[in-house]
Amino acid sequence: RGGTFVFFNASYDLSRLASSWKPATKTGRRGSRFLNGFSLMRSFAGKDGRVVNPVFCRIRRDDRMHAKYDMRAANVLDVAVLAYALKDERFTLASACRAFGIAFSDRPGLHDGTVAQANIEGCMHDTALTSALLWALGGEYDRHGLDLPPWRAQSPASLTKSYLRKFGVAPRRSIQPNFSKVHHGYAASSYVGARVECRIVRESVPCVYLDALSMYPSVIELLNLWFGLVIPQRLEVEEIDPAEIAVLLDELHAQPRRLLDPKTWPQLAFFALVNPNDATLPTRVDIPSPFLSRQEAFAIDAARLCEEHTMAQAAYWTALDDCGGRVIPDFREHQRPSRAQARRAVRCTLPPFPDASKAPRVITIGPTQSDTPLWFSGPDLCAGAIEGDGRPRILRAWRLRPEGVQATLQTVRFRNVDEIDPRRENPFKRLVELRKRKSGDPLDDALRDSGYKCIGNSAYGIHCQTSPEDIDASAERESKPIAVYGLEAFETSVERLERHGLDTFFPVAALITSGARLLISLGMRLVHDAGGEVAYCDCDSLVIVANEQGGFVRCAGGPYRMPDGSRAVRALSWAQVDRILDALAALNVYDRSIVPGSSFKIEPENFDAAHRRRELWFYGTREKSYCLYTLDAKGEPVVVKHSAHTIGMYSSPIPGDRQQWIVEAWTLAVREALGLPVEAPSWFNLPALSQLTLTTANVMKPYAKTPGVHPFDFLAVAKLAFPGLLRCCCAPRPSCPLFPDVRRWAEQPWRCLTCGKSIDPFIPDTEQSIFKTYGRVVGQLTQAIELKRLPTSGEEPNQENMRGLTIPRPVRVASVTHIGKEIVVDVSDSGEELTAELLNATTTVEYQDPGERLDALRTKIKVAGISNVSRVSGVSRSQIKAFVNQGKTPHRSTLEKLEAALATAMP
Repeated sequence: RGGTFVFFNASYDLSRLASSWKPATKTGRRGSRFLNGFSLMRSFAGKDGRVVNPVFCRIRRDDRMHAKYDMRAANVLDVAVLAYALKDERFTLASACRAFGIAFSDRPGLHDGTVAQANIEGCMHDTALTSALLWALGGEYDRHGLDLPPWRAQSPASLTKSYLRKFGVAPRRSIQPNFSKVHHGYAASSYVGARVECRIVRESVPCVYLDALSMYPSVIELLNLWFGLVIPQRLEVEEIDPAEIAVLLDELHAQPRRLLDPKTWPQLAFFALVNPNDATLPTRVDIPSPFLSRQEAFAIDAARLCEEHTMAQAAYWTALDDCGGRVIPDFREHQRPSRAQARRAVRCTLPPFPDASKAPRVITIGPTQSDTPLWFSGPDLCAGAIEGDGRPRILRAWRLRPEGVQATLQTVRFRNVDEIDPRRENPFKRLVELRKRKSGDPLDDALRDSGYKCIGNSAYGIHCQTSPEDIDASAERESKPIAVYGLEAFETSVERLERHGLDTFFPVAALITSGARLLISLGMRLVHDAGGEVAYCDCDSLVIVANEQGGFVRCAGGPYRMPDGSRAVRALSWAQVDRILDALAALNVYDRSIVPGSSFKIEPENFDAAHRRRELWFYGTREKSYCLYTLDAKGEPVVVKHSAHTIGMYSSPIPGDRQQWIVEAWTLAVREALGLPVEAPSWFNLPALSQLTLTTANVMKPYAKTPGVHPFDFLAVAKLAFPGLLRCCCAPRPSCPLFPDVRRWAEQPWRCLTCGKSIDPFIPDTEQSIFKTYGRVVGQLTQAIELKRLPTSGEEPNQENMRGLTIPRPVRVASVTHIGKEIVVDVSDSGEELTAELLNATTTVEYQDPGERLDALRTKIKVAGISNVSRVSGVSRSQIKAFVNQGKTPHRSTLEKLEAALATAMP
């Protein structure tokens, strides 16, 4: 009948009220094959005794995992989601209460589903706290006064877009619908995500950890994007003389410190078509893993062992398992070892585990060559000018000239207190200044600080929002004609469309991200000019090799040689780092009386509890895989900051723990790197399990008839130690209902999440588990390889040579593929809380000119051989010959078979 239903974790609770369920997505409805959600049904008996099952709530999710609740006249408010929108943090009920000033006591009873007095009291306890949290969140949300119902506030970006409407800022697509799609495509093709690099690999070095001061708001102000691109009435394309851009790049190459003058930055807001000519530029490339063929060979061996069961063969498999697929020096890949050799190989304390993922698409920055001219944004070209010696040849350039100001702009009071006039000041800059103000109320200061921060940081993402569409997996798909604008414009057809968000405008998005990369590049250049090195960079942070006095630090591949012949890098002194920060202070765009200091700040990890500066150490293996640690009085490493990307998708093997096991994993890695004794923890041999929520019909299907399992329940999911160990289907995924103690894994009813068949978790006639262990996960964490860079020898990276200082990977562009906006598949753009299911949920949409697609396919078939392709694909040789030699175009399904054969089975 109406009203609003309030929950903490609404999807879970709503499913408990349902009598039954069915898939939410129907043919023609928006949604994704992976993220389609459920229609929850409730049974009622009519007056005639007939039972009816009306849909009482439809729950769908998009590619960002935003839940959409359709409850007819009623609204569904998930306070967990609202808390995330206000503070940009994921909360439990307990942590949300603490964050919003609500006293929290331990919950009585258990979450075991039994009807007992203590459990009923526990439910009432949760209900009371949810109610209190609703009013606390509602009070904070009402202070913003947004024309957005709280049940539609899915993220901080929702608040940012609502504030823009409140300011009277009209989206570019609505105020200027005739804006050049061609130039929008040029800007989109120059868009690249954040810069993330591990530049010193698997070496411990002392460091100072820096973080940019509000990176995105700072870049918006430096490049004058608010007044230049966001609020003008019109934007007109203005061509620039290529010689003008060439002169600018030459001047910056000779005098990089010109970029320390904020007046230089607004002239960098341009786009240019260039022949890269070995300039250091960002590219998004597919880099094949060096371990693919080796892993496939091991998979074949492992599958054969499952059939033969001899002790020596089982020992061989164990050796491969514990050594993570590395070739053991005592024998070759296809040579059977003796039992003694296999047992010697098992003695790996921290087993290396190569990354066997398919060719990952990564953002690499290095010397670039291309026969095809490419579009780049101005800040990226300037970053290349100060980092490398290559000079791009400028073929064409343009910028956007603002005309007028939108007449609808008006003054807004943020949180009903802080007045901002968008006609006179950049709101995102002003928010950074206002969040620093102290009112004397600690809770109010904390809410304002985090709230203003997350709204300001969302100023970037709203300009590149795209939403992929799909139809129900069981429905027949139809290709839809579309026009593509990128490096070139062409018409094609795709089954899965992407729609732009209302505020999507790629010139702004591309300039913000490239401006952030330029700021990082400038910091690196100042470090290199001082003779130092950067060990790691991640979006808006820098890890500089430094200690209190400076000097040389041993590091493989370093440019200096120590007296004993080992290589080294120069560590800057803290005083030298402070001088670099003083230079970068010129780019602090905020009111210095409110936000003093540099445009980069020294992070708290650099100080002890008494706020005294301390020596910090860095150890990393690849992007998003590093830790910072200190050494105690006994020389033992103490991890103070760590990444959890990839490893964070696994549940803790320690009961009652969430993060401590990851700290222990990094501590083991650092101890091994330092040559300290390493003792494997008791959980090393347990199967590595991740938690998966039954959010989709295709995932729920194997458990649809399992008693006690509902939509939005949780599963434990394991991974196979090697591909090929199970043959129940093409993509086996062991799973079972979630259980509290990982040590009881062998008792669980394991089944395949793909096909539903039961799974024996052991190799037949052995006690050897088929699951990947936590030891393997730690090996993957510590022994992975930074593929986007090279060892100083210039060779392709592997576990033996990828150590110490690295160099940029040169890129030669052989072909260009137009792709859609990647949502969660790019590691650099993904949060550490994402699960394996989320990371695999979205595949990149590729847009290809039909003629180019057919020509490329013909070339691949010629290379692979018509007979081979026919055998693998099942398409007759005569059909393939007609396609390759006679130019005939086969049916779409035939093309898909040929592409699938070439992608999965051909060398």
